[in-house]
Amino acid sequence: ERALLRTRAGTLVLVFLDDAALHYSWDKAKNLPLPDMRLPAYAIRSLDEGQTWTDQFTLTDGWCGCDQDIIQTTDGALVVPSQELLFDKGRHATVPYISRDDGKTWTRTDRILDIGGQGDHAGAIEGTLEQLRDGTIWLLLRTPLGAFHESRSSDGGQTWSEVKASAIPATSAPGKLKRLSDGRLALIWNSLPNVGYKTREELSLSFSEDEGKTWTPPQLIATNVGSRLSYIHMFERAPGELWVTTMQGGLRVVLHEADFL
Repeated sequence: ERALLRTRAGTLVLVFLDDAALHYSWDKAKNLPLPDMRLPAYAIRSLDEGQTWTDQFTLTDGWCGCDQDIIQTTDGALVVPSQELLFDKGRHATVPYISRDDGKTWTRTDRILDIGGQGDHAGAIEGTLEQLRDGTIWLLLRTPLGAFHESRSSDGGQTWSEVKASAIPATSAPGKLKRLSDGRLALIWNSLPNVGYKTREELSLSFSEDEGKTWTPPQLIATNVGSRLSYIHMFERAPGELWVTTMQGGLRVVLHEADFL
């Protein structure tokens, strides 16, 4: 998985994992990772429409299971909710990174967004985020607890609130939160709630006109019975025209916002 953004200056910024270095190593008896478990994550950028790439920056050299979203704030900062493995605790957490030079260099914030637990998929991970009209950054995190958990930043991503359960039920899978050109927030996710890990068979779409306080009832947009349909990317190609893809399930679909309102 990866996250791709064009900044307002025209720079392409890509956050990605190095699958060539992937080494999964988990002690099932102790339910802890072994020291050589590794999947590094990097940020890199292009100044020429993706023809060449430069300024590769290591976000984490340990294990990052998935970095899936990136935003640019109103003041120009780039924010990535990166995932890190807490080796001594046997679970994952989210650590935001900030770039203030259009993706050339990155700063790891001091905040570790952690909800506890133990296991190779435990923790608060695979976040999606958007900036609200009041400047607050709203982050929704995948958890195995039957709902997204949330954290907020009121200073451009430098500091974050305590992680707590949101009011959005969800399967243990990442969602995709995006601001549309008409000002609405759109959320696509596996909306069937469950505690623990469950096959992700259905994708739903909801909209919010009040900055996430309330949402339209989830509308089913795709099913993949008996298999997975998850790890979503959403791109608004033109006003109201949403391109939606998934890594798991191979969904490729164009949706029109007006059909769902």
